[in-house]
Amino acid sequence: SGRDLTGTILTGAELTGANLDGVDLSGRDLTGTILRGADLSGANLYGDYLSGNDFKSAKFNDVDLSGKDLSKSIFNDAIYTNMMNTNLYEAIFIQVDLTKIKNKSLAGTNLFGTSFALSNLSGIDLSGSMLTSTNFSSADLSDVDFTVADTITDGLTFIESNLTNSNFEGLDLAPKGVHTY
Repeated sequence: SGRDLTGTILTGAELTGANLDGVDLSGRDLTGTILRGADLSGANLYGDYLSGNDFKSAKFNDVDLSGKDLSKSIFNDAIYTNMMNTNLYEAIFIQVDLTKIKNKSLAGTNLFGTSFALSNLSGIDLSGSMLTSTNFSSADLSDVDFTVADTITDGLTFIESNLTNSNFEGLDLAPKGVHTY
């Protein structure tokens, strides 16, 4: 790409709309970086610190995000590929079509406190994922098998979600604690 960012401090940087296509960002601390609308297609993000980022409308074509810490990041309208075994703790996906991710899979992901409001997760593989306080409000969850998740605990929200042909067989979705006031 001809772009050399050696020695550049990117933590918390404002990179809205930046063209980082094919740039080697490996080992960089990108914590808190604003990458709204940035093109990260083909970028090397190996070993990066990626939590707390604003990835609204960012492009991740040909970028492997598997195993990355993307906790507390925002992904509205982002385009990305592999997200298996990713830490999505308290991440926000609003109106995102997750059916476009590689293998339609969020297998092994930490989805504690993650919001998928108004998103399309139709047929997404949740094998080995952790679902705790996950918000699926108004999401398309058709054909999702929730029985393959490793952890499903209290606080899941399914308000106005499409659950057509979803599998919850044998799961206990009842509140675990009694709240009295």
